[in-house]
Amino acid sequence: MPMSTSLPCTQCDAPCAAVCAPHSASAHPATAPRALLHLAAGGPHPLLNWCTRCGCCEGICPYDVPVTALLRSPMDPRKYARLLAHWQQTDPWHSPTVVWAGCETHGVGVDGDKLRAALQAHHAKGVVVAAAMRCGGPGTPLDGQFSDLIAHTHAAVRTVVVPTGACRGALSERLEDAGLRGRYVAVADQWLARFGVSLPASASRFSCCTLRRDARESDPASTAIWPPFATCCGAGEPLRSADPATADATARALLARWQAANISEVHVEDALCAGHLRQAAAAAGCSIEIVTRLEAFSEGIVIALEPAD
Repeated sequence: MPMSTSLPCTQCDAPCAAVCAPHSASAHPATAPRALLHLAAGGPHPLLNWCTRCGCCEGICPYDVPVTALLRSPMDPRKYARLLAHWQQTDPWHSPTVVWAGCETHGVGVDGDKLRAALQAHHAKGVVVAAAMRCGGPGTPLDGQFSDLIAHTHAAVRTVVVPTGACRGALSERLEDAGLRGRYVAVADQWLARFGVSLPASASRFSCCTLRRDARESDPASTAIWPPFATCCGAGEPLRSADPATADATARALLARWQAANISEVHVEDALCAGHLRQAAAAAGCSIEIVTRLEAFSEGIVIALEPAD
C-alpha cells in the first residue's frame, strides 16, 4: 500500500543524502533517501531496492522519519515458501545456545566443522552449531504458521548466535512474534568475545550498522572522514542483489576513505560486511586488511559469500 505523503521531507535540506553511502556511489539523484520515500508513496518501484537498510539516514534525520520501515515491501511469495520449507525441515534444538554456521538469506557461510572444533577446544558447553539457516530478513511481517515453527524449534534455546546484524534484527522480530521474549539473539563477533578472542590492537573497528543504530553511536573509523557519520559498506540487502555494481562501488568508496586516513587494518563485526569488503579490496588491489573475530577464533575458518536468496 502506498505510504502517506504527509512527510516533512519537502521542508528539509536533506542531510540524509550526505550520509547515504549507496546514494553517493550510485550517482543517481533518485536514490537519495528523500527521493526514495517519494517514490514509495506511489507504490512499488525498482529503485526502492537501492537501499541497504543501514539506517544512517534515520540517525541524522531531524524529524525522526522511519525511512527503512517506510521502504520495506512484503516478502516475495516464492521466497516465503522457501523460508517455510526450510524451517519445516529444521529439527528442534535441545541446547541453550545455537550458533548458525551462516545465513542463506544473506548468502553468508562458514565451515561448521571447524567452528565446532574451535568451540570444543575452548570448552564451550551447551552450544550446538547449526547448518546455515534462513532468517528471512528483517522487517517483513510473517504469518502465524511461521511463528509456530520458530516457537517449536526454539523451545529449549535461550541464545541464538547469528553471523550478521540483519539476521539479528530478523530473528529478534520472529522470536518476539512467536512469544519467545526470553530469548537473546547475538551477532557472532560480539558473542565470541566471551572466549577472550583478541584482535590486533592496531585494527580500527567498523561496527555492524544494526548494532550502531541500537547504541545510537557513530563509528570512529568512518566519522573521522567526511561525511561525519556512520557509513555503510553496501553489503546489505536489497541493494546487494538488486545492483551489485553499486554495492561494490559503495565498498570501494569506503575503502578509499580508509586509505586516505592511513587506516591499514579494520576489524569488521558483521560477517556479510567483512566478506563484501574483502572481495572489494581484492578486486581493487587495495592492501587494507579486513579481520574478524570469527576467523581469529579458529584459524582456517573463512567467511564465504554466495548469491543472496
